[in-house]
Amino acid sequence: MPYAPHGIYPQPLYLTKIRLVKKYMLASALCLAWVGAAAQTDYAITAKGDTVRGDLKLLSYDLLDRLQVGSGRDKILFKAFEVREAVLDNERYRPVLWDNAYRLMKVIKDGYLSMLAFRLPNQTMFDGRMLMKKDGSKVELPNLAFKKIVASFVTECESVETKIKDGTLGRKDIDAIIDEFNECIAGRTALAKREARVDISLVDQLAAFQKQVETAAVAKDAQDMLADILDKVKQKGEVPNYLVEAFRSSLAAQPALQTQWDALYAKIKK
Repeated sequence: MPYAPHGIYPQPLYLTKIRLVKKYMLASALCLAWVGAAAQTDYAITAKGDTVRGDLKLLSYDLLDRLQVGSGRDKILFKAFEVREAVLDNERYRPVLWDNAYRLMKVIKDGYLSMLAFRLPNQTMFDGRMLMKKDGSKVELPNLAFKKIVASFVTECESVETKIKDGTLGRKDIDAIIDEFNECIAGRTALAKREARVDISLVDQLAAFQKQVETAAVAKDAQDMLADILDKVKQKGEVPNYLVEAFRSSLAAQPALQTQWDALYAKIKK
C-alpha cells in the first residue's frame, strides 16, 4: 500500500461501492415510502362518521353500488348507503338514491345546488349529469327541453329562472347557473337569519315593555291590547292601526311609557 501522510490510508474500492449501494437503497426506500403515503390519501367516511383509509375501488351493481376499501384478505366492502363520502384520486363521491338504485356519484360542483356525474346504463365512464339540492330534490341535466326542466327546478331564485327562460343562460352556462343560484340562496339565507334576529330582539323588547306596563298599574284593557299586539308580532301578523292608537291613548297619563311605545312601534312598522 502506498505511503499516506499522517497515518491516513485510502479506502479500498469495494468499501466505497458498498456505501454507494447502501445510499441508493436508502433513497429508494424513502421514495417508495413517500409514494405509499401519498396513495393513502384515498379515504371514505362511513354513514356512522368513521374514516377508513386505503386503496379504494368503486363497484357497480344493478341496483346497489359498493365501495371496496383495501384488497385481498384485508378488503372491506361498503354498500353505497353505508358511505357518507369517498375521496378517490382527489375526486369526491357521494351516494345518491336515483331511479330506485343507490349510486356513488362524482361531485363536479358543490353547494346548496350541486352537480354530480354518474354512469349511464351499460357504461363505465361518468358521462351523465345530475343537479341536486341539499333538500334532496334532484333532476337529470337534460339535452332536450333544457329551459323548461331546469327553469322549473330553480324557481326559488326568480332572477336565475328568468335568465334560463329568456335564453340568457343555456346548457353551456350550467356552471354560471349553479353559481348564481347558490349565491341567490346564500343571500336569502343570510337575510332570513338577520330578520330572525331582529324579530327575536323586538319580541324580547315588547315583553320587557309589557312587564313595565303591568308594574305601572295601567288599566287592564290596555294590558290586554298590548298582549294582543305582542301576539301578532310573534306570529308576524299585521297590527291594526285602531289597536295601536287605542293602546297609545291608554298611556296618556304615562308620558314616559308613551314615548317608549312610540319607539317600539316604529320598529314594528319596519
